[in-house]
Amino acid sequence: MMKLLRILILLAFSFNLSAENNPQKYQADTVSIKQAIGKLRASDMALSKDIAALNNQVSASINSNNIVVKESRVLIEEVNKLIQVQSAQQKDLLDVMDQAKEIKESKADLTLSIASDEMAIEWNFWSAVIIAFGSFIIALGSFGITIVILKKTLTSETQKHTQALESNLNETKLLNRNQIDTQLDIAKQQNENVANDLQAQISISDNQLTTQLKSVSKQTEEAHLLKIDEFRQAWINTFREDISVLFKSFITLKDFYSIEEGFFIAWDILKRAERSKCDVYNELLELADQETNPTKRVQAKLRINLNENYIKSVEYSSNAREQFVQYKNEFREFNNLHATIIEQKTKVMLMFNPRGTPDEKDIVAKLDSIHQRLIPSQRTFMPQGDKDAVVEALKDLQPAIQDMLKIEWNRVKRAKFD
Repeated sequence: MMKLLRILILLAFSFNLSAENNPQKYQADTVSIKQAIGKLRASDMALSKDIAALNNQVSASINSNNIVVKESRVLIEEVNKLIQVQSAQQKDLLDVMDQAKEIKESKADLTLSIASDEMAIEWNFWSAVIIAFGSFIIALGSFGITIVILKKTLTSETQKHTQALESNLNETKLLNRNQIDTQLDIAKQQNENVANDLQAQISISDNQLTTQLKSVSKQTEEAHLLKIDEFRQAWINTFREDISVLFKSFITLKDFYSIEEGFFIAWDILKRAERSKCDVYNELLELADQETNPTKRVQAKLRINLNENYIKSVEYSSNAREQFVQYKNEFREFNNLHATIIEQKTKVMLMFNPRGTPDEKDIVAKLDSIHQRLIPSQRTFMPQGDKDAVVEALKDLQPAIQDMLKIEWNRVKRAKFD
């Protein structure tokens, strides 16, 4: 019985293990698997109850057998009592026979009446013996019959109980096997359903992820384009402001040549005086270098500062510089204008692509041309022809800038309204 219980428990455990491993294999929903395990545990509890009922039946059979044994023992005790009674009767009979023997041996003179009773006494004696022997035989027969009946009864009851137990056990095994097969089928079906659900969920998740990725990619692309458009719009605004400031600086410097005419006259006189001083010094230095004697060459170089022409050129340059000092603010403003134009032009050129489009290259070339015309270089005054050329170049530059800004604006406009 214990072996049967162990086998059933092992079957239940193996079923539980298989029921727990399959959800891990298919990654099933833990709630449904726990419900299936609960059902299996409930079936195991029902099986344990059936086994307990079988144990109760076996215990009841054993108790009934014990009752029959107790009743048999009671019958045996009663038979023993009967045997004891028969033994007492036999003892009494033997005592009577001993007394009769003593009477015969006494050789007393018996009367006729007594002699006449000897036959009756013998008949009583032998009838008592026969009765006692018959009782003994009957007691033995009844005892044997009782023992046989008890044996047959015990055998038949034991066989009946054994057959009933075997029948119940077979039915229980069949029922448990059917239940286990049914539960296994249910578990397999649940696992298949869980696997199908998982596959469906995975497919749905893949579709959702694909859709979300496409949506995120599209949103990212749109955000990227929007950010690029924002940068392009900011670039357009910055370029418009910087090129406007550069135009203003070009016009200011062009007009500066006309407004500050005294400044340029004084500057021209100063430059001429300095060139004249340099020319005189270079001539005297060249004459000194022609001396072959080193001592005379050194003396000639020392006499350059005492030369009358050189002294006049120095005085002329000094007077020109004193006159130019009053225009130092204008000179500072002139230099600041040139520095501002260089800074602004560089800033505008750096906003273009290094390779540049044809429009950008055209704009850069026109800016360089305008700047070159505004640089004084060897001259001081700006010829009227250069001023007119600067004005025409500025007028020609405006449409090129507008065309380039229009192209950039169309990109921003298309991105906003697509």
